[in-house]
Amino acid sequence: MTMNHFKGKQFQQDVIIV
Repeated sequence: MTMNHFKGKQFQQDVIIV
């Protein structure tokens, strides 16, 4: 659960930066 949440948050942040 924590891994999924962290991965989703990091992925979203990456998209925002791009």
